[in-house]
Amino acid sequence: MFDQFAFSGAFLVIVLVFGVAPPIVAFLACRWGSAPHKPGAGEPGPDAPGRPRCQLKQPHYVLAVTFVLSYVEAAFLLPWALAHDTLDLYVVLETIILTLILFTGLAYTWHREALE
Repeated sequence: MFDQFAFSGAFLVIVLVFGVAPPIVAFLACRWGSAPHKPGAGEPGPDAPGRPRCQLKQPHYVLAVTFVLSYVEAAFLLPWALAHDTLDLYVVLETIILTLILFTGLAYTWHREALE
């Protein structure tokens, strides 16, 4: 009976190790590793002139989000493309709706000239 849950248990352990452990280790390292002579951002050398942070321009952000969404779309469409001969009509309609939603977003960003 436990054999059918072995894969799920192993996946749960991997998720806990790689998902929960790094923030805990970072929190503990931050608490233990704080030194009074390093109050800055962690970069050695003299302080940089001007503001420490620069604001990201919106067209660059929109372009990056559009790029990521196109790759996510490709990842979702790949299983449907590989099994195209065994799909029901409902699944084909879902694929068309997903593609139309994403192309509508692409047309909107193109219309707003955010891809320039």
